[in-house]
Amino acid sequence: MIDPTKGFLISEEELQRLPAPKHRWRTQSSGIALEPAVARAIDLRVLNKPLLNADEAALEPFDPKNIEDGREKIKREIVLRRGQRVFRTKLLSAYDEKCAITGCDLVDLLEAAHILPFKGPDTNDVRNGLLLRSDMHTLFDCGLISIDTKTMTIMVAPEVLRTTYRSLEKRKLRLPKVQNQRPSTAALDAHRRANFGN
Repeated sequence: MIDPTKGFLISEEELQRLPAPKHRWRTQSSGIALEPAVARAIDLRVLNKPLLNADEAALEPFDPKNIEDGREKIKREIVLRRGQRVFRTKLLSAYDEKCAITGCDLVDLLEAAHILPFKGPDTNDVRNGLLLRSDMHTLFDCGLISIDTKTMTIMVAPEVLRTTYRSLEKRKLRLPKVQNQRPSTAALDAHRRANFGN
């Protein structure tokens, strides 16, 4: 966000005006993540030289080349989001190719979610993972859902209760049949404490 020859590319004031009414910074398997709308807005502000205000940006001509670039970026994000191949393969096997929360069995939508953020190969342990449908993975990484390890049920944040995802509350987590492939309760407790404080 800093150009050494010009200073800050985007002022803090501009960042505050980006489309994120309630932005969350959360660590994910690949590092720190921004909400997609915010990341796209920052990318657009940085890529447009000179930086344009919203009115000026609306006057920019349509560039068909950006459509293909956008598709490639989405494909890359999907591949990254699915996690490392071996880790995902182990989770697919452990969870019988079904989401641990929804039971969704469309493999293309299933992702390898780290319970505790990726910090090297040791964290790619099946016990530090959940096989989740892509939207469940996002909710989990954003700290909007977590797991009560006493009952192995889903906990949801108050803002989720006001959405169609409220039906997740107290839903039983699907667990692998093999005991040593089940998620670590210590890792799940750490995730819950970090996001729900209890």
